[in-house]
Amino acid sequence: MTGLPRSRTAWFAAYLSAHPDVWCWHEGLKGCYSKKQFRNKMQPWGVLPAEMHIGNSDSVLPLTNFQELFPDAATVIIHREPMAVVSSVQSVFGELTDDVYAMLDATAVAMGKLQGLHVEFEKLDEWMPTILSHIGIEYRQDIHMLFKNMWIETKDLTSDPEALAVWI
Repeated sequence: MTGLPRSRTAWFAAYLSAHPDVWCWHEGLKGCYSKKQFRNKMQPWGVLPAEMHIGNSDSVLPLTNFQELFPDAATVIIHREPMAVVSSVQSVFGELTDDVYAMLDATAVAMGKLQGLHVEFEKLDEWMPTILSHIGIEYRQDIHMLFKNMWIETKDLTSDPEALAVWI
């Protein structure tokens, strides 16, 4: 799952992880200082069963070549109007720096080049069965209804620049 910041990537990580056979990181690139570390993070670990679906819901993914590392990974790209993103980010984090604007622009351009299911932010709820089918997870209306009106947000807007440097 990917999209510009404030496009429900944190919500999707929580929502997907509520399914019994799914573990979804939010911003899973954080703390991975090599592609091998990231690949390992995307594998079942610890007490997770081998058949567990592992994923990442992350706004920084378009700035990486993750589709080369995971060519068979089903990807969902969430498109939200840029001005709505800026307004939402500012309402939570205050005025944006030029670096953040540049990152948002670069991410939006890169999103258009990704292979996968492209979905408009405003239509996420109606597209949930299609999104879940695309990523190979059974759609469960009970989980969707539980999460539908939840407001989930992160406490910071920063990525891990050292981890991101591995990819660019």
